[in-house]
This record gives sequence, C-alpha cells and structure tokens, in this order.
Amino acid sequence: MGQTPEEASTRFVEHVSAPPLGTRLARWNDGLCLSMRGGFPAALAQGLIDRIAMRAVELDIDVEGPGCRPNVFLYAGNDGAQLAQNLMARDPKLFQKHMHFGQDLGREALNTFLTSDAPVRWWQVTFPIVPSTGFVISDPPGDDPQTIAVHGASRVRSNIRYDLAWSVVVIETPQMRGVSLDALSDYVAMVVLAQIDPSADMRGYDSILNLFVPGNEQRVASQWDLDYLTALYRTSPDLMSPDQQTRWVAQRLARERREDEQP
Repeated sequence: MGQTPEEASTRFVEHVSAPPLGTRLARWNDGLCLSMRGGFPAALAQGLIDRIAMRAVELDIDVEGPGCRPNVFLYAGNDGAQLAQNLMARDPKLFQKHMHFGQDLGREALNTFLTSDAPVRWWQVTFPIVPSTGFVISDPPGDDPQTIAVHGASRVRSNIRYDLAWSVVVIETPQMRGVSLDALSDYVAMVVLAQIDPSADMRGYDSILNLFVPGNEQRVASQWDLDYLTALYRTSPDLMSPDQQTRWVAQRLARERREDEQP
C-alpha cells in the first residue's frame, strides 16, 4: 500500500533533517553573505555563488552584496579532509566555540567533518534567538541561566527560535569530475539553506542529495528538494517543540506536493 502525501512528507522531513539534539529546525532569518575561497576559477566560483543565491532568493532570504560580512564560507581544494583540518587549526572558533550549547551536532559529527572522504562536507552553527529583541541565548556551562521575558505565553508558540548563524562547506575538487555546476550548486544550496543530515542515505528519495551516489541521474534540485525548502521557510520558526515543528513542516510539505500534482 502506498504512502499518503502526509506520510511520505513526514518520512522525508525526518530522514533528511538534522537539528542539534533538543532543538528545533533552524533556518536563515537574517541576510545571507556568501564567500568562496580557493579551488575554483573565478568564473566557476561566481557561478556557484550566483545559483545558491538564486535558491535563497526563491525563499525570500535576503542575499547581501559585495563587502558584506560572510556567514557562509565555501572552500574548495584537492583534499577535503586536509582542508577541513587546516580550517579547524586556523580558526577553531568556527567549529568548537559553541559545542556545549546545543548549537551544533557535537564532537562525533565534527570528527566526521574533519576526517571523512565525502565529496562535499559541511558544518553549521545555530543560535537560539529571542525574536522580539534579536537577543542571542548562549549560556556557557557553569554560568547562571539567562532570564528570558515571556511575551504572549502560548501552548503553540515559543519565545525562542533557532537561527542558522554560519555554515562552512568544503568541496573536494577531484571528486567533482563529471559534476555539472548547476548540480553542485543545488547540492550546496540544500546543505547551506537547511540542516541536512550528512549521514542520511537518500537512496529511494528523489533528491539532489543523491548527486554523488553511483548511478545517480539527478542533475538539479528535485521538486521534493524545493518543496522541502519552501515548507521549512513558510512554517513559523517559533513553534513550541521540535516534534511540533517537524509535524508542521511535514504538513506544509504535503500541501506543496499536492499542489505540484494538480493538473
């Protein structure tokens, strides 16, 4: 028996997403500033940035122009693991500064980022934010907890949302042979614009995240991919619990899927 749109959507959301334990799905709620460093000729690097920016604009994310302060760091090199380790050694605060605060995937995931043979690897940091003030909640271990004023208490809404603060993406150039710029750009856009599980096996799903699976024929972001991003960014970011937000994103995704299937 086939799955209903709601069941298929819930399965997709739960399978693809990877928020830190105990947090809700994060997204970009402020401007995006993309920076590409090394590994690609200037024209290819600009093409990559432009297509990622296009996907962001489709979601009504503000994309900042030249001279902005980067919060998406794209790197390319011959050895992805070595490049990741060099970045860690050079600027450890990008990776470790907030590891105890539920704002990233933790030490095991960081070790995988530093040592795997993945063609593309990524690391994201999220911040819990008080939407009414923009205040960042970040309590180091041992500190007294910060006090948050509660406005309009609700069983549905939280006084905290989770924002993507920055993303680091490392591309291993030798593994890009035969990969089109559009395909790579859409893959990177997915892992920048959402919290994608690096360990998720997406075989069986129609997704650009299968780009590096042998025999894959996906060449651009699928409608499933685009609908998931739309659902994530059209669902309120301040729902009360992780389960509730996942459920609402899945419901919105199912709605997008039904609209796609209408003649």
